[in-house]
Amino acid sequence: MNTSMAATLPSAPADVFGALHLSAKSFGITKLANLMRVSAGVLTNKLAPGAHHHKTTLDDFIQVLHLTRDLSPLDALCRQFDSARYQLPRLDNVSDSALLDLVNKVHAEGGDVHSCMNEALADGIVTQDEFNEFNRETMEWIAAIVELRNRFGSLVVVPCDGNSLSHSTPALAS
Repeated sequence: MNTSMAATLPSAPADVFGALHLSAKSFGITKLANLMRVSAGVLTNKLAPGAHHHKTTLDDFIQVLHLTRDLSPLDALCRQFDSARYQLPRLDNVSDSALLDLVNKVHAEGGDVHSCMNEALADGIVTQDEFNEFNRETMEWIAAIVELRNRFGSLVVVPCDGNSLSHSTPALAS
């Protein structure tokens, strides 16, 4: 899965607008505002947590993600709905080592989930923050599994004519 800038910070906010604000701040509000063709003041007001006069629009949300390449606000939105986002692999440069990398990624993400759970259970009390971290790690693990599933599905071969085989991208059943 695409690693988000804000998700790698220790204080990454769990809420969508907090993540969007942090993403824009990390990128640079003035730089982002110029790319979005709005004033830095307006963008700051739109992204300010608890803004009342200026509201972030869906178009603003999409532009911030697109321009910053930071998908942590989208990850936060997915978590809000107990969902996971996964990055579709680019299949134009497919190799066996890439498949092995994905298998390894699935196991590494699973290890992160178990480590997180182990730390949360160490004192016998699971706090909301510990559960939120566990939930985030679990969603990343699920996303890695789906990415592996799609990548492996891209290896399916079908006969073209009686003599040769070609790779297809089958519609993977859910």
